[in-house]
Amino acid sequence: MSLNQISFDANHKLRIFPPEKLEKSETLKQQSQEFISKLNHFHQLSTQLTDVLSAQSNLLHLTKLQAIGTRNLIRSEQSNREHQKNNMKRLLWERRRELERVTEELEWLERAEREQKAEIERLGDHTIGGEESRTD
Repeated sequence: MSLNQISFDANHKLRIFPPEKLEKSETLKQQSQEFISKLNHFHQLSTQLTDVLSAQSNLLHLTKLQAIGTRNLIRSEQSNREHQKNNMKRLLWERRRELERVTEELEWLERAEREQKAEIERLGDHTIGGEESRTD
């Protein structure tokens, strides 16, 4: 370092750099500070954006889980209804068979009743006719 490079500024401060380099250095320092400030601001914005996107991602994930749960519930309900429908069909079929059996039994009993009444009537006519012939 030579003595030619040492100088005094307007405020009488000792300077190693020439005034034009000092001015450029100060400008560079100021620009660097502005850049750092902008970079910090950018970092804050990117952090906020990341937080917002993370929150939206979580909300989307919860919504997706709800949709899956709802879909599973619907499928389960459809399966339950199908099962219930099949049970009702089976019960209806059983009741129809029971109705047919009871109807056949009723017809058989009615036929038996008619036959018994006819037999009673025939026997009653025969007995009444026989008693009349005895009294004569």
